[in-house]
Amino acid sequence: METSAGPGRIPGLDLMKVLGLYLVVLYHLTFRHAQDVLGGGLLSAAVYLPSTFVSICVPLFFTASGALSLTRPLDLKKNTLRCLHLAVLLLFWTGASLLIVLALRHQWPGFRELVTMATELRVGYIQHLWYLPTFLFLTLLLPVLHGLKNSSRRIWRYGVLLLGIFTFGNQLLNDLEYLLRWLLGLGGHAGTRYFFWYVDYFAYHYWYSPIYLALGAFLLENRHSLARRKKLAAGAIPLCLVILTLFGVARTAVRGMAYDPAFNNYGDPFTLLLTAAVAVLLLDLQPRGLVRRAAESMSRCSLGIYLIHWLLIEVLLDYFPAVPEAVVWAPLTAIPVLGLSWALTALLLRVPVVKNLFTATPDWLRSAA
Repeated sequence: METSAGPGRIPGLDLMKVLGLYLVVLYHLTFRHAQDVLGGGLLSAAVYLPSTFVSICVPLFFTASGALSLTRPLDLKKNTLRCLHLAVLLLFWTGASLLIVLALRHQWPGFRELVTMATELRVGYIQHLWYLPTFLFLTLLLPVLHGLKNSSRRIWRYGVLLLGIFTFGNQLLNDLEYLLRWLLGLGGHAGTRYFFWYVDYFAYHYWYSPIYLALGAFLLENRHSLARRKKLAAGAIPLCLVILTLFGVARTAVRGMAYDPAFNNYGDPFTLLLTAAVAVLLLDLQPRGLVRRAAESMSRCSLGIYLIHWLLIEVLLDYFPAVPEAVVWAPLTAIPVLGLSWALTALLLRVPVVKNLFTATPDWLRSAA
């Protein structure tokens, strides 16, 4: 998740991660309170609309990661060692996070149930850790993607297009089915349909993530020409929000239950377009002074922030429940939660040995021959 330091650092990528971190914290403060997008008519839809912007939180991380990992030389040995390190982090943080959450809630489910909760990343406890195995998978896949991209651009584009059709294309077909059912008054349908039948071996949630890696590489390689499309990018943002809101209304009406505008939209083509539009606007920025240093520091601390903020929110839920219950104040509440997570991570990254638990690229890996 971290970008490498040095003179070649790209401030726009740091800013993408800062925005992504803020939106992640905001989402984790609010997702327990599903929005009634239908109860208040246009007013409810107007309130729901800005929440669809949160859907770019994790895609921004994947995009920033792809911008670097797919445009710079790859060392297979270091990448393999990084995968081993990520596997250790996954095991450690799954156990540690679950035990901390259970301790804060004064619960003990028994050892067998504890193992089950850990292996399934139990929703309501540690589901946020889905990111770690996904990031590990992407890192394992990186040499293949890297080799494909650098060996034949035509085959690379073909592969990205094929994967995009089976993932984002399938999501779009689901969106359109829900929209049609809503317009025709046909309910009784829920879940995700796989339109490509058994041909689609990229089903379920996470195969969309390599597309964001490819998007990041494309945006970085073409950032100077794309910088001339800022007005187009700015115009695409409200358009995507409106369309995502329309699909959210349709899905809520057909399903009879609120539709999560963030996690359920990571694989939506309009979230992909929204991510690209925001990235185009951020990549060309050149902050200076304190803002630049703060963004760089937060980017380096991004993994630790992601791991720690969930536990801080758990403290709020268990001991100060009125704070997360005040959803209207969540955009402000997210700021101190993000700030404290950042401060704790920055502090822990100074502690020998312990610091390796808060970074995907420890010092020993950077210096590996």
